[in-house]
Amino acid sequence: GRKRQKTIAFARHVAIYLVNDMCDVKSQAALGAVFGRDHATIVHSISVVEGKLREDANFGEELAQLKNKIILNGKEEGNLSATSGNALKDFVRVLAVEKNGRCQQVES
Repeated sequence: GRKRQKTIAFARHVAIYLVNDMCDVKSQAALGAVFGRDHATIVHSISVVEGKLREDANFGEELAQLKNKIILNGKEEGNLSATSGNALKDFVRVLAVEKNGRCQQVES
């Protein structure tokens, strides 16, 4: 239904925002290719998350915790190598928001 679609869309927005923020993304078009989305969708996703960050301090804390968890998980798994050509896909593979059941595992 609509609620599930909204939840999945928000998970994708968060994933796009974090990949853009944490990885050396050459262009938003390249980021769009990873997610199967166009440039406009990437810009919109980043805007949605930035808006949520401005209005909800708790979300900012959750996002910071998620970033730390991804960094730690990536180091343990060897997934987040700055030199890896697959860094974006590896990042997306391990990305999940766990708080409040808002998002599910996001796969590329």
